[in-house]
Amino acid sequence: MLVSLEALKDFNSITVVDDDHLLYESLQAGYKRLEEMLDYTLESEILTEYYKGHGDNELIVNKFPVTVAKDIWDDSTFVFADATKIDPDDILLLPPDSTYGIIRLITGKFTASESLPNIKITYTTGYTAVTFPRDLKNATLMLASLAYRQAKGGVNSVEGDQEDITVTWFKNAKEIANRYRKVR
Repeated sequence: MLVSLEALKDFNSITVVDDDHLLYESLQAGYKRLEEMLDYTLESEILTEYYKGHGDNELIVNKFPVTVAKDIWDDSTFVFADATKIDPDDILLLPPDSTYGIIRLITGKFTASESLPNIKITYTTGYTAVTFPRDLKNATLMLASLAYRQAKGGVNSVEGDQEDITVTWFKNAKEIANRYRKVR
């Protein structure tokens, strides 16, 4: 998980350990809820996938953000030998953080294939604790705080400012998630 229990306790100004187990479960629930809103997993992982080339210089992969496009092969014989590996200096991630999983060749184009996938790519997607955007961390903390308050019986039964903050947290978390959602 990319957000710590201590960060959740700080966010809620909690200094005691009495509810640590409940807070951790709430953190997991908030994290899972954010992943559901985004429709992708947040943590970094290395993937290998196959695609059909379309005769252009762009490839849009299934998962993002792409942090590293480690190896790409373009092989119409489907063997994916070293000789068909694309020079790493010819690979560009767009935008620079590849928020949307777009990989572009600087020179040349991917070979078009009408039958089998002729492009093999190994890439790293997702975030680490260091690269996790601050606003997504805050969205996680807001959603986890909501789960914690609900578990404590405070979301629907509290009046005034407490009720207002829970509505605000959910709206804010949703707005943040919408900026990172997969739209294709």
